[in-house]
Amino acid sequence: MKHILVAAILALLVSIIPLPGTQAHAQSTKEAESEIGGKTPDAGMAESETAAVKIDYTLPYPGILTDHPLYMLKAWRDLIMQIFIIDPVKKIEFQILQSDKFFGMGIMYVSDNKWESAQNVFTRSVNATEQAIKMTAETNQGISKVPVMTIEHIEKSLQKHQELLQEMASGRSGSQKDILTTELERASQLRQKVQQLLAP
Repeated sequence: MKHILVAAILALLVSIIPLPGTQAHAQSTKEAESEIGGKTPDAGMAESETAAVKIDYTLPYPGILTDHPLYMLKAWRDLIMQIFIIDPVKKIEFQILQSDKFFGMGIMYVSDNKWESAQNVFTRSVNATEQAIKMTAETNQGISKVPVMTIEHIEKSLQKHQELLQEMASGRSGSQKDILTTELERASQLRQKVQQLLAP
């Protein structure tokens, strides 16, 4: 019981007091997204892709990254928050938030050329989205149903991830492009599952 109380207090402190570097990370995320958006597309890319309309969806800033010395405090806070969320829809929304934050970390790691770390957090982003989809399907099997807007939130999140992955993959080759292409394929597979949930 004491361990749970101590963990809860630490989680509360982490949520109230900004950890060192969070503001810098927030700024870095914006700079990384701007850099991605400003890349020159491959000459071989289809015109429809380069002229595609931007997805109107803003990713949350990820906060401290997984290689930060204090990241474990943030991880504990998130775990405790997840445990104490009772409402199934809020649990789903929390998983979407986690997915977007991990994806934001991936953007920053790509910008810093830390590809192993990027691959790791992209995978964690996918896992969180998969969890959100699973929770949605399970909830819909019961009496209560997940609102359509929540399912559309998952869809919009994945669309944004795909857009940014395409931009990051542009102009890259070899193992770097392979990592991003793999993530694109996984995002596409997840969107198919979401569209099944949206089907009447």
